[in-house]
Formats: sequence, structure tokens, C-alpha cells
Amino acid sequence: MSTADMTEDQAGARADERSPDDAWAVMRKFYQAEAAYVAAGGFGAASYDQVAAYLDPEVILHQAPGLPFTGTGTWRGHDGMERFLARFSEAWESMEFLEQEH
Repeated sequence: MSTADMTEDQAGARADERSPDDAWAVMRKFYQAEAAYVAAGGFGAASYDQVAAYLDPEVILHQAPGLPFTGTGTWRGHDGMERFLARFSEAWESMEFLEQEH
């Protein structure tokens, strides 16, 4: 059955069933793209396109005060996120996400 053949309730229930796994799959792909970007040298050395593909153009990242590797601040849009990752890449040559819960 295609989504075109489903009632609104069926489509909504199907989306609700998939949402947690689908969202987590997207996050894992984003983390992989982010890690690959940093490992490839980050800003000026690697393409940011794979990371940007997972972010809304109006994304906003708020950093907590006192973080030593990126500083405090708000990073806005693709440009802001790329600048954040440039700062991150200055301190770290790789990244790995362990023991995540969702």
C-alpha cells in the first residue's frame, strides 16, 4: 500500500511508528558526516556539503558557557555551523559518539 492509498489516520499511525527510528537514523548519519568532516581536516580542507545536507538552513546551535574547545555562543545557519566545526576542528582531530541514549 502506498501512502497515497492510506487514510490520514493510517499514514499518521505509520509515521508515528517509524518516527523514533527514522529520527535516530538521520542523527547517526549526521554524526557520521560531522565526524568525517572533522577527520578530513574540517574548514578549508574538507567539503561541508554532507554535514549541511542534514541541517535546516536556519539551524541554531547554542553553546553552553565556558566550553574550552568552541567557546560560548550561538551559531546560526549553515555558515555558523561551519564556523563552529572549524573551531571544533582546531581542538579535535576526530570525534566519536559513544553510549548514546534516545
